[in-house]
Amino acid sequence: MDQKRLEACYLEQDHNCAESILLEASEVWHLGLTQEEVKLASGFGGGLGCGKTCGALCACVAMLGRLFVDGRAHATQGFRELCGDFVRRYEAAFGDTDCEGLKARHAVEGKRCLTLVESSMELLEDYVRQRID
Repeated sequence: MDQKRLEACYLEQDHNCAESILLEASEVWHLGLTQEEVKLASGFGGGLGCGKTCGALCACVAMLGRLFVDGRAHATQGFRELCGDFVRRYEAAFGDTDCEGLKARHAVEGKRCLTLVESSMELLEDYVRQRID
């Protein structure tokens, strides 16, 4: 992860948490995601727009699909368990999976949830690395 690039994406370019995760992950794994493709995750930001499941978490799970699904999810053995395991690790690491709870713990005036977005990306990278190595 390039922390400065992720910070610029999130704060300066004003992408939401999910968009920022996908854009940075695309760079890390050389996926070439376009802005149009990233729009598919735009609604994940702000806890699906209503403070529910964290957009950064949703984007991480979406990226697991991009990296590990062979054809389609139902045909990819172990994919459901992979996602469930990641969600449990996310909750253990950050204390919640819902945006409202996470914002209460991690949001900082003027930086929104930057540290959580960075930490989410780090967790995703570590998780993927463990499965690829």
